[in-house]
Amino acid sequence: MKLARVVLMACVVLSLLVAVVFGTAGATKPVTISMVYWPGPEAEAMEKVVKYYNEKISPKSGVKVEMVLFGREGFFEKEATMMAARSSDVDLYFTCSYIVGQHAPYLETLNDYFAKTKIEGGGLENILPVCVDAMTVDGQVKGLTLDASINLLLYRKDLINRLLTDKEWQAKYQEISKRELGKALTPKQPTEWNWDDFMATALFLSKAHNPDSPTEYGTALQAKNMWPNGKVWSAVLRSMGGSWFDDKGKPAFNSPKAIAALKLYADLVKKDASPKACINYEYTEPNEAFKSGRVALLLQWGVAYNELSNKEVSPLVWDKVGIAPHPGERHVVWLTSMGVGVNKFSKNKEAALKWLGFLTTTEAMKIYGESGGVPPVAEVLTGLSAKNPYFGYAKDYLAKYAFSEKAKDKTVDVLRVLAKYVSAVSGGQIDPETAAGRIQKEVEDLLK
Repeated sequence: MKLARVVLMACVVLSLLVAVVFGTAGATKPVTISMVYWPGPEAEAMEKVVKYYNEKISPKSGVKVEMVLFGREGFFEKEATMMAARSSDVDLYFTCSYIVGQHAPYLETLNDYFAKTKIEGGGLENILPVCVDAMTVDGQVKGLTLDASINLLLYRKDLINRLLTDKEWQAKYQEISKRELGKALTPKQPTEWNWDDFMATALFLSKAHNPDSPTEYGTALQAKNMWPNGKVWSAVLRSMGGSWFDDKGKPAFNSPKAIAALKLYADLVKKDASPKACINYEYTEPNEAFKSGRVALLLQWGVAYNELSNKEVSPLVWDKVGIAPHPGERHVVWLTSMGVGVNKFSKNKEAALKWLGFLTTTEAMKIYGESGGVPPVAEVLTGLSAKNPYFGYAKDYLAKYAFSEKAKDKTVDVLRVLAKYVSAVSGGQIDPETAAGRIQKEVEDLLK
């Protein structure tokens, strides 16, 4: 009897030990990876994706994600310091098309992983090709685009519609275009404009040329000496047939196309079609001018459409906002791709790549788009366009018109040079021809 009890107790103890051992093995603690992300609306949208992943996918993938948010001021300097130190403190860095060339030596190349890994509902082929190219350096994909920001033309469609139908307005428009541009132009839809059409419309909708204009100025340029404004001007340059580099890869700023793009800014301000205060304008000020009814045309980032077409935020214009690509001999939109890359010195590369793979899926990007981001996935943009009309334009323009310029690890430095002289030309401190020559010299020196 005693022996039976001893055997029974031994079995119980053994069973408990087995349960503990195998139970522990079956409940492997997930690997936690950390991802640096840009603070703001993009991070708020990404937080929703992270939350979903950690709750629904993490138990199966064995990977948990946490976001690391630096302040905007000095953001890229902090990342650069960590990269230079070969830090393994974070597993994924935030990167962008304009700085990925600088980040490239510190990021894993993603081509092989996506070529060899089948991702249900995702993969690199799920991302719009132009957005993949924007994060590619010397043929190597160094970052995954998660948000596609484009610079385009926003306009007052009520005023343009009236111009297209009102005979008196058309006569005045032709009079102004004949006097200021030397030719009587016929009003067109903004999707058909060249830069003469833009200039004529901006003049017509400026009180300095048309006292009956419903807006004080035709447009409000972003001409502050801040490097992001160099991207806006670069879209004007490209739409005029110019480029940062010629077909031999040499800087091409001292050219008739670049001079014409600089002259457009100078003329718009000189002719009072844009406020002279635009030399202090970046993203916010033109938006406010449009919302208040002071201006009719903006060369602006697409995300502004959501603010300007919001009835509560923009009650005067919310139902009057039209969208078009940049005017010109070839229509374009500048693309800024924002996303993440895997830290080359991470200790959790496999886990980081799993997470990156999930981010390419329609499932992940749908959550991102519903939460305020602009996902670079055609299917998602189409599916969400009924709720957010901007997504329909984004899908179309990304496929047809998007481009970005890169100068390897010097892209931001080039943009700084451009912003400096665009601002100086707009303020009348220097003429376009002299500015073009100086841009050429400074960019050549940068790239030596």
